[in-house]
Amino acid sequence: MNTRERHNLAYALAGLFVLAFFAWTLNLIFSIQDRWAESNDITAMDKDVHALFDPWRNLNRPGNDVLENYEVAVQKRALERYLEEYRQARGRLDTDSHSGLDLRDYFVAMDSAATDMESLARRVLDLAEEREALRIAGAEPARISAAETEAATTMARMDQAFQSGLAAISDMDRLLDQRLRDLDAARRAGVGSLYLIVIVVLVSSALSLMLLRRTAKQGVALRSGSERLNAIVNNVVDGIVTVDEQGSIESLNRTAEKIFGISAASVEGRNFRSLIQPEDRDLYETSKFRERAEPVAKFYELAGMRRDGSEFAMELEGTRILVEGRPMIIHLVRDVSERKRSAERLQLAATMFENTSEGIMITDSAGRLQSTNPAFTAMTGFTADEVAGQNPRILQSGLQSREYYDAMWRSIGETGQWQGEIINRRKNGEAYTQWLNINAVKDDSGQVSHYVGVMFDISELKASERMKDEFIATVSHELRTPLTAIHGSLSLLENGVTAGSPEKSAELIRIAKSNSQRLVRLIDDILGIAKIESEKTKFHLRTLNLNELANEAADANRDYAKQYGVSLHVEPGPNDARVIGDKDRLVQVLTNLLSNAVKHSPEEGEITLQVVRSDGHWRVCVIDNGPGVPESFRGEIFKKFAQADATDRRRLGGTGLGLSISKAIIDRLGGHMGFESDPGVRTCFYFDLPVMQQRWSGQYGPGRDVASVGVVAGAE
Repeated sequence: MNTRERHNLAYALAGLFVLAFFAWTLNLIFSIQDRWAESNDITAMDKDVHALFDPWRNLNRPGNDVLENYEVAVQKRALERYLEEYRQARGRLDTDSHSGLDLRDYFVAMDSAATDMESLARRVLDLAEEREALRIAGAEPARISAAETEAATTMARMDQAFQSGLAAISDMDRLLDQRLRDLDAARRAGVGSLYLIVIVVLVSSALSLMLLRRTAKQGVALRSGSERLNAIVNNVVDGIVTVDEQGSIESLNRTAEKIFGISAASVEGRNFRSLIQPEDRDLYETSKFRERAEPVAKFYELAGMRRDGSEFAMELEGTRILVEGRPMIIHLVRDVSERKRSAERLQLAATMFENTSEGIMITDSAGRLQSTNPAFTAMTGFTADEVAGQNPRILQSGLQSREYYDAMWRSIGETGQWQGEIINRRKNGEAYTQWLNINAVKDDSGQVSHYVGVMFDISELKASERMKDEFIATVSHELRTPLTAIHGSLSLLENGVTAGSPEKSAELIRIAKSNSQRLVRLIDDILGIAKIESEKTKFHLRTLNLNELANEAADANRDYAKQYGVSLHVEPGPNDARVIGDKDRLVQVLTNLLSNAVKHSPEEGEITLQVVRSDGHWRVCVIDNGPGVPESFRGEIFKKFAQADATDRRRLGGTGLGLSISKAIIDRLGGHMGFESDPGVRTCFYFDLPVMQQRWSGQYGPGRDVASVGVVAGAE
């Protein structure tokens, strides 16, 4: 055989091999398609089998229900309805493609059980009807009992038929599930074979180049085929890198070049390890696809390294093959950085949703609540489960008009957003004010798919604003009144109206001085609370006798109390009622408490200043029999600018800062201030301070001894 004949034979054999290869490939593709089609058929049948369970269970209900309530007519209608549902579900199975599965035994068992179930159920209903007829006719109890016994026996047989049919349906469901798993495994194996086909095509191309290079015509054809294959390989979404058994790179496609930011020529001969971050290189070396005993594809997630040294998340698969007897590994590389970033963003968004202090609610386009966060629950009192599927109008308080909500939705419809104040109602019925931002979320088609509402509880802010407005009005009044008096007195003096009358001049000067002092007190209160809260006020600590302090404060305020027709009385405590404190500040506290008690006591009322021992502390109480503290105001009483009624401030005077200043002073001294009120009977405002034997926990820190803060011992 000459050379030409040998070449022709080689070409013929090669052609036969190629034809056989493509035939095998087509057969594999058709096989995968067939399995996919069969899987779809089995899935549809499995769905119909699942749909049998509820109708089958329902067939058992009329017999059981009628023995409980003996509503025979109702249960007969129910039986007919359940039989029709079952027949429809059963009929769908007959129309399904069985994909070669022999299900006749299951159908026979199921149909037989269904026939028995129908017959026995009708018998139970007839017996129940007979029993009711006997009972109505006043038949002997024995006959009624016999009918009931036969009905129970028939019901037991019906339960057996029910269990038999249920077992047939369950067995058929398991058979279909197993078939689906087998088909899924076969499809995965087929896809793996397709990967091998690509590799075989690459190897075949290399062999064809070696065999056909001698002729120009064959070389052109070979180059054309190679270009097509290269186009396929270079345009797949995955990077393909071929390495030898030692890990040296032999080739890579364009996708791999883009992923790593390198050219094929620059890395040929380099170890694939160089494209992996140092911390993951050992994992690559010990990976399963590096072992000779593992020829199949394996998956790992590693940190890849680009040419500039930057890191990216990489999925790496490897398959071992033999090329001309040489072991090689085909790596498929995927850059999953964006996917991981997306996952991280989603996780961050979920974390923010769960942990933000703003309440968030998300509805569908119809306004049904789909999701709420914990802050929403804390704000409204409703849990996510309680509001799921509900419309947010369940939160409405009814305190805002329909027109207000119509305007809100017009804005959302026109601009896709709205923000403003909403008065809603919590689960416990409490109305509150919130600031609400609503934004419409649109899908890719531009249609609204969701609405997102972000809410802030501004109840306290609104209350604070109201207090500040009242305070500003009060301060304006308090400033204007003495300033008007001062201005009038000085104007009269300037114009000489009192010339020749020293007594009138002295009276005008006294008025101006008194009102100046009133202004000073007002400004001192405002500045005092700010300095105490900022801890800029220095406290001069010493040992104080509370009895002496109480008497001194009472003496200083007796004349003031007499102006209101109120008497002051001191009930001293034990002689050892000593504390560590600042005398001037404690006198200020007592003066504030006594002043409030005087202003709110009835004429001829009596105020008692009391010193007692209470739970390891000394307690100083100011007790009056005035109107007391309203229940609705008790939570606000120690806040700045707070007064139960703004009209009291103008009638009785004051800025609403006295109690706030007093509490701040007691807190700085490590004590506690509170009150007890029985309206119209007895009100007691008190403060507690630690006894001297205890370690003091005031402004110098908790648990320090008196000596350690440099307090001078000795009674005041």
